[in-house]
Amino acid sequence: MAYSQPSNRSTGDVITAAIWNQDVVANMIAMTPHGFSAIIDGGGAAITAGIKFDIYVPARCSLVKVTQLADTSGSIVTDLWKTTYSLFDNSTHPVAADSICSTSKPTIASAHKSQDSTLLNWTVQWEEGDVVRVNVDSCTSITRETLAGNVSYN
Repeated sequence: MAYSQPSNRSTGDVITAAIWNQDVVANMIAMTPHGFSAIIDGGGAAITAGIKFDIYVPARCSLVKVTQLADTSGSIVTDLWKTTYSLFDNSTHPVAADSICSTSKPTIASAHKSQDSTLLNWTVQWEEGDVVRVNVDSCTSITRETLAGNVSYN
């Protein structure tokens, strides 16, 4: 959703709910950053590989950027698996075959951070009700990571 210029108004114009939504609410949504942020914590030890948590997608959106921040220099590879709410059963979906990341998974390589806004060959369109699972493929040295995603509503 992109910013749209409010239409011209004159003193005494009646502002209907439709005009209000067009001029104010839509632009508030467009100008407010949206996304998710979560912490993966190894409890003082290096984060272990495996499923960490699920994210419920409340509205249709597009993923536009993924950011990773680590508490210490190290390496971590994270994968995101997406399925629909109706297919979610915690055993056959979501699984590795449902990965949205193609071959360019979110990765910190011997550093404290990484950021990807290219998302090359990713499935970036998410529908209302989708479930995104976060899985750590591998990790060395990092004991706490913040995983954040920016989305654009469309």
